[in-house]
Amino acid sequence: MNEDVRQMIQSFISEGDEIVAQRTKRRQDGTYYISGGSYRIWLEKTSRFLHVYFPDDKITKEFIELRNGPKYQDKTTYEKLKGKLLALMDFPSPVQKNNFEITKTLQNFDKFATQMSGYRKQKYEFNDEYDTQNAIHAILKLFYKDIRAEDYVPECAGGKSRVDFYIPEIETLLEVKFIRPNLRDYDVGGQLLTDIGRYEKHNGCRNLILFIFDPSRLLKNPHGLAKDLEEKSKDGMNLKVIISPIE
Repeated sequence: MNEDVRQMIQSFISEGDEIVAQRTKRRQDGTYYISGGSYRIWLEKTSRFLHVYFPDDKITKEFIELRNGPKYQDKTTYEKLKGKLLALMDFPSPVQKNNFEITKTLQNFDKFATQMSGYRKQKYEFNDEYDTQNAIHAILKLFYKDIRAEDYVPECAGGKSRVDFYIPEIETLLEVKFIRPNLRDYDVGGQLLTDIGRYEKHNGCRNLILFIFDPSRLLKNPHGLAKDLEEKSKDGMNLKVIISPIE
């Protein structure tokens, strides 16, 4: 298991223990429950994490079933949830397919671009989508051997479409968008919604990452755009939207 992922699981466990220590109350029948919104937020964050990094693991399904169950506030339920997180750390899936490397890289892509653009002797300029794609392609080669650029997806409405990158090893499609001055949030959202409908037909796609590079910070509501697009995620395809930079 990736050490960063392991540390994230441990941080969720530590946060949960702290909430339980502060928010546990006793019912009249002698049982204990966890009150307050902080526990519900913890449940949502942890469930989202498992869905993103361990979408096919049995533990993720069991965790979410407990979270949605009628006794989710019981302290005994929390102990079961914690046990599943610990089991995931000690006995991860034999074949853990995740896109952690891509996600972490793209979230910090603006820092990389700033550094590359600052060299005095040989600057790398990010002027359009092609410049961005070339840089991302080079970065991906650090992590994966088989990266298929401009990969075709099945026909949609009579025409073929291509996705920027397909990485078979982690069953992931990656689409890159570069925000230009004449592109508005609405326009970008519309384009990507169309792309989502096409890419979900790709036989090898279990994960779809939409990366939006906005170096001039032209998007008016990047958080809202990402949220609206991620809500289009469907069963069988995990959708992640990454915008860089973002406040």
